[in-house]
Amino acid sequence: MVLQVIAGDDPLDSTTLQTPVPDYTGSLMNDVKNMVIGIPDTQFFNEVDPEIALAFNQSLLDFQELGVRIVSVSLPKNLEDANQAHRIVMKAEAACYHQDHYPKNHTLYNPQLRQELELGQLVSAVDYLRAQHIRAAFRNELVDLLEGVDAIITPATPTPAPQGLSYTGSPAFNIPFTNAGVPSLTLPNGFTETTRLPLGLQLVARPLGEERLIKLGHAYQSITDWHKERPRLAFIK
Repeated sequence: MVLQVIAGDDPLDSTTLQTPVPDYTGSLMNDVKNMVIGIPDTQFFNEVDPEIALAFNQSLLDFQELGVRIVSVSLPKNLEDANQAHRIVMKAEAACYHQDHYPKNHTLYNPQLRQELELGQLVSAVDYLRAQHIRAAFRNELVDLLEGVDAIITPATPTPAPQGLSYTGSPAFNIPFTNAGVPSLTLPNGFTETTRLPLGLQLVARPLGEERLIKLGHAYQSITDWHKERPRLAFIK
């Protein structure tokens, strides 16, 4: 409902698109039968926690119960180069964003962020532009791949949600799609057995493919109850 309001052209923002916005809520009731979801066939899943893998495999069965067809897909061969390029771009752009505030207020930044910003200040224009070229090539190949399926599915993270606030978890499965600027949707699909920490799966679609993601996500949640349950919470002193 929020996306329905904020999507589309904004005359006060030159970066927005004039593409017509679909009726996201109206499409929720459409059948997902015969839609196609692709699973990456690379080493993408080598480091996945066993409980993540178990919940993910059950989610695949749930989608098949809905009539969705599951196929194997190959991510672009320059995936790792694109991930490295993403790190360069992210550091450089973060350093640029904070360049006026950071020198005078560096003590207010936590050590990890200070390190990232200082590394970003060392990125040369040549390295930044080379990283952008790698990123563009990866995006083009990924978009071509996404034209052949309705969505790609992966776990949302390689490990369950972390305990405490010192670490937000690994973004390894998010980085490729964030880097390419394509839409993604995360859905709850279980909990760890002993600590009851939440698990999730990720759906990714072609540019402007949000309607497909929302439709698939709604269908999945129509036959599962994970989105209605809550993790075990602990008060942190």
